Amino acid sequence: MTFKAKDSEGMEHSFVNEGYWGPEGGFDIPAEYEATTEWKLVFSKAGNYTITFSLIDADTEQVIADITDTVEINVKHAESGGSGRKDESPKPETKPSDESRITITTELDRNKGVASGQIDEKTLKEAIDEIVPNEQGIKLLEIDMTKSEGAKAYEMILPPGALTAGDANININTAIGSITLPGNMLPDELTGAKTVSMSIALADKSKLSQELQQRIGDRPVIELNLKVDGKSYSWSNDDVPVTVAIPYTPTEEELRSPEHITVWYIDSKGNIIEVPSGRYDPETSSVIFSITHFSQFAVVYVTKAFDDLDTVPWARKAIEVLASKGIIRGKTETEYAPQTDISRAEFLYSLVRTLGVTASFDENFDDIEIGAYYYKE
Repeated sequence: MTFKAKDSEGMEHSFVNEGYWGPEGGFDIPAEYEATTEWKLVFSKAGNYTITFSLIDADTEQVIADITDTVEINVKHAESGGSGRKDESPKPETKPSDESRITITTELDRNKGVASGQIDEKTLKEAIDEIVPNEQGIKLLEIDMTKSEGAKAYEMILPPGALTAGDANININTAIGSITLPGNMLPDELTGAKTVSMSIALADKSKLSQELQQRIGDRPVIELNLKVDGKSYSWSNDDVPVTVAIPYTPTEEELRSPEHITVWYIDSKGNIIEVPSGRYDPETSSVIFSITHFSQFAVVYVTKAFDDLDTVPWARKAIEVLASKGIIRGKTETEYAPQTDISRAEFLYSLVRTLGVTASFDENFDDIEIGAYYYKE
């Protein structure tokens, strides 16, 4: 992005800030799109300045859709020490933002295919201090990791305090995907560690079973890992979910029923578990989901059908979509039994998974078997 200002003598001044906003490949912006970005300009001398804002095509340097606006600014001398002169120029009006964005340059280890970046405690604190909390009192810091050609994984190294008693949620954006880390996702005992690192990688599909590879197809599979002082750390916290977004372009077939785009968790034995929160977001062209542990996750397109829904055509679509996401279950693989009463356990299973709420617990009701599919709900 380039800022250009022309002074009263016709001299042009430029300030350039380069980087990617959103996915590198770009994304569609609807006509009603609106966003606010804060800029701070420091002028070296007084004078009249006209700042022109335009949406420019990076390749052709042509103004897009005639989107241009200008602002005239009169800059007077600032107050100098001991002079007693006060700057009477009007202060520019700024709109507080609930998020801030910084860019971290990555360094690629070509032997491992890992592009890593690091932010120190001082820089992180300064960035967070500048953020205005949103209405819920939450600060959000956006960290953009620069793209490295040939990278199969991105690793962000942070001070441990950022994720133990942090004052903000941190959203790490990479070419592979984005992950939003709550500032309290790690236990307090890790405060004494030197570093924590979060990595997002393209998983090796060849290690999956042939059947699973066929079901996933060419859709992305990612692997999330956390390290503490360079050693793998098994993170799981039902009280503090993490949000993940994977860039994804649906096929024409998938776009006809995008609600069937969802996510599978693949455990260490190759078993698949549905992630009910998985959904396709057309505004960001990504698949978004929430998790409470790290592992492998695959974007999938699932169409679940039952043979006994002819009597409830009005409910067929909803039943099939919810079943595809693992929110409801049939009596068998082909039978849903739409006229049958549901139990309290079945109701709570569907309700909790629909709401996407999680919580840790040490014990359950005596008549709930540990192996029951609804035990956790």
